Amino acid sequence: MKTDKKDPPYARYLVYLTRPFPNFDFSFIKPVRRKAVLSLKLKEGDRVLDAGCGSGGSFSFLRQWVGSTGEVIGLEISPQTVINTKKRILR
Repeated sequence: MKTDKKDPPYARYLVYLTRPFPNFDFSFIKPVRRKAVLSLKLKEGDRVLDAGCGSGGSFSFLRQWVGSTGEVIGLEISPQTVINTKKRILR
């Protein structure tokens, strides 16, 4: 596993463990994500930036609100985390 020195050791280990499961998300986080996205009051056609998107756990909630005419942009500094993010997007 190639590591990036920018990532703290716990983050590298977590990314390694979840690599086979790109859609992995802790069950207690989903309601928090949903509530956070609702608080944004997004509408069809909006563009949203998810800074520090991690593996993209909020993407499905964001995409639901901005619709096919909107845009969700994910920004993540960790190249190791982005590997799973790309897999999630493809699915």
